[in-house]
Amino acid sequence: EILPDGGTRWVQKTVLMTENLVYDPKEELEKSVVHGMILLKDTTEFHEREKKEHDRLQAAVEEATTANKEKTEFLSRMSHDIRTPINGVMGMLEMIKKNRDDHEKVDDCLEKIYISSEHLLALINDVLDMSKLEAGHIEIENRPFDLEDFMEEIYALSETQVASTDISYRPHREKMEHTKLLGSPLHLRQILLNLFSNSVKYNKSCGMIDTYVREIPWEQKNGKNLIGYEFVIADTGIGMSEEFVK
Repeated sequence: EILPDGGTRWVQKTVLMTENLVYDPKEELEKSVVHGMILLKDTTEFHEREKKEHDRLQAAVEEATTANKEKTEFLSRMSHDIRTPINGVMGMLEMIKKNRDDHEKVDDCLEKIYISSEHLLALINDVLDMSKLEAGHIEIENRPFDLEDFMEEIYALSETQVASTDISYRPHREKMEHTKLLGSPLHLRQILLNLFSNSVKYNKSCGMIDTYVREIPWEQKNGKNLIGYEFVIADTGIGMSEEFVK
């Protein structure tokens, strides 16, 4: 039943039927007479409790499904991220094996192995923080870092990815005035290395990768000049179709 205020009232209707023989003196006959009783009961409260319980169970199922999906996606992304520094370490070890007498080359490889190991350790610590998995998301760190030092690490990690390939890598960097930043170097590093690894994976034989970073004016807000940073990774690979980008 729809109420005037738009609400709904549930009514349970029960009909009790009886059939009896009754003597009709006029016709001097017995006739069958059916009596009925209709019982009405307001069951709105019961239906409201039932609906609330159904909605609660449905929300619990959806929450569990979403949490499991987010955990799966998170671990899938992290497995890709972890392979990058491991492949870099393996590439540098291969370089050391081939250039054992070149002490300068060996020292350079060892430095890059150290940088790759630090990045790998940071990624593993991120994965092992199970609270992030339970929450279904990653808390972005917010700590001070120097963009100049950060880019040197990116260049080193990128070079390890192309070390065992025939791909040429050329880093370009314009002068940046503001390099003391507050943010998440771990996640910025993940983004750039993922893009770079795709440039390596989908490049052509004897291909080329160029990376660029520059500081750009952004906007004024509350009387302060905000600065932006533009990162570009260009390669000679197969590229992405407009449909794939979408």
